[in-house]
Amino acid sequence: MKKLLISFLVILSYNCFAQTPTETTIHNMADFNCQCQDTITLNKERVAILNNMKDCFTKSMVTYLNKGELTNDYLTDPKKMNALQKKVFNQLAGCEKTIEIFQKLNVIPTPADTVPEVLFLSENFLGKHGFKKGQVEKEFRVWNSEKNKKIQRLVDIRWVFTTHEEALRYHTTMLGRNAEGGPEINFNGKLEGAAELHVFKEGPQAEMLMKSLNVSQRQHYFIFVVDNVVFKIFASTEIAVNPEDITFIPEEAIKIFKAYKQKQ
Repeated sequence: MKKLLISFLVILSYNCFAQTPTETTIHNMADFNCQCQDTITLNKERVAILNNMKDCFTKSMVTYLNKGELTNDYLTDPKKMNALQKKVFNQLAGCEKTIEIFQKLNVIPTPADTVPEVLFLSENFLGKHGFKKGQVEKEFRVWNSEKNKKIQRLVDIRWVFTTHEEALRYHTTMLGRNAEGGPEINFNGKLEGAAELHVFKEGPQAEMLMKSLNVSQRQHYFIFVVDNVVFKIFASTEIAVNPEDITFIPEEAIKIFKAYKQKQ
């Protein structure tokens, strides 16, 4: 801890200009935290575990401040610190140890075992847009294009919880994992009734795979909460398609859910 404090003091002595961390820095900080958290034993009190997690994040900050990939203002500006921490922990949703810790601390609510069929996009709606139903699982439905030239594939996913608060907690905790490693993008459309809406595109691994297969494709992830349900709608499309062009799909999903709630 003494060495850690000295490192902070050394960093503070530098006169660095403010900059936004790159996606690579965020990813590397998440990897650092994942490896650090792997040393945390879980047979201790909740407060001790949380303090160990904070220590890991502090060490990662020191490391990347010393590398020059972060600047001093992240130490002095609480808003920047919180934003950075959120980005890193979104990436950590893919870390098995982080999930194990969250489950131990009861941070991640458990979705219901079943999802009512009426909450998924209907065959009537998607049939009109040129899709045929494919794989069917408990939490999702896959739709493949038969006639739609712009959208090749849809995956329609739901997680149902007892309360809105549980749905939000699951959503924020698992956002990085549910985004499948993709970066968040600016979305200029609106989804009426969607809470904590986040839109992502394909991640680096998906990009590499498509490149190796010589496939030109764009992937879109709409992830949000309505009432007690977390929605994730994935679409693979032609490269020129923007998320605003396919907003009608999550809009229909919200419309279906609202109609379902009114009947209850």
